[in-house]
Amino acid sequence: MGAPWQIESASPPSAATELLYAVIAGAAAALGVVLPWVKVTAPFLGSVSIAGLDTDDGKLVGLLAVIATALFADVRWRNQRKRGQVLGAWITAGAGAAIAIYDWATVNDAVSGVNDDGVGLATVGVGLYLSAGGLVVAAVAGFFAWRKMKRPAAA
Repeated sequence: MGAPWQIESASPPSAATELLYAVIAGAAAALGVVLPWVKVTAPFLGSVSIAGLDTDDGKLVGLLAVIATALFADVRWRNQRKRGQVLGAWITAGAGAAIAIYDWATVNDAVSGVNDDGVGLATVGVGLYLSAGGLVVAAVAGFFAWRKMKRPAAA
């Protein structure tokens, strides 16, 4: 034991903990598709919100989030450390994150154009941030879990 002011280093999280992070983040991403992805407010017209499920990309992102979350959860709670299944969930989460990030960039450009025209006020909705961020965290946590899992013994 060192001096009282020294902070002892914590051990890194286990693969099971990383998988739990991936499940929580994937569930948050799935929740994000039902929340607004864009909100537009115009004088005399009021406000309009568009949720992720109102778009084709949002439906795809939601599907990928649900698949990745289900795969991560299956490996986490069945205690069958299947590296291939975690790799598939990681790739699925990564693909969903890439689509959500692309949508965020596209919506952000469109929002800037609307705001520059002075016609109304448009903002990127919380759902798009939650979907993109959740899938990025799920993909990163899944990757670290996959790296920590032991490879099957060679026959």
